[in-house]
Amino acid sequence: MPAPHVQALNVKNTKKIFPAGKKIKAVYYLVELKNVSVAYNKGENTMAVSLFQNAQAFYNKIYNHGVALDFPDHYRSYYNEAKSAYREEKYYRACQLLEEKKYGAAETIFKEVISYSPNYKDVKEKLKESVCEPLYNRGLAQLGNQKYKDAYDTFTTI
Repeated sequence: MPAPHVQALNVKNTKKIFPAGKKIKAVYYLVELKNVSVAYNKGENTMAVSLFQNAQAFYNKIYNHGVALDFPDHYRSYYNEAKSAYREEKYYRACQLLEEKKYGAAETIFKEVISYSPNYKDVKEKLKESVCEPLYNRGLAQLGNQKYKDAYDTFTTI
């Protein structure tokens, strides 16, 4: 297998798409991929996921212009494993925030988990809980303060 910088420069239509000075972007792309494996090996799942997504976005952008860069499969396996661990970390962090009644922060993280894996565990139910629980609590408080119209309006949004 050629060295990473040789792989990065192994593109089609090089002169058309990469005039002088543009090959550096192809090298950047492979450096990004290399950093995925470095982050993965260090257990830095958030970084590995982010770096892979950046490299994937660059690959797609270049591919849409008719240039095919090498995209070695082992980086995708690193990404998938890191994404799985990242998703699990995020899910349990959001559950912890939910227990701490930090509903807004939990909602944000549950949405992120859903963006990676919509059917992961009970994430959709947890998201509903993070959205509806504060509304329910507000409605109960409004009832206790005899603000019946406000309570009705709050409960109907749930």
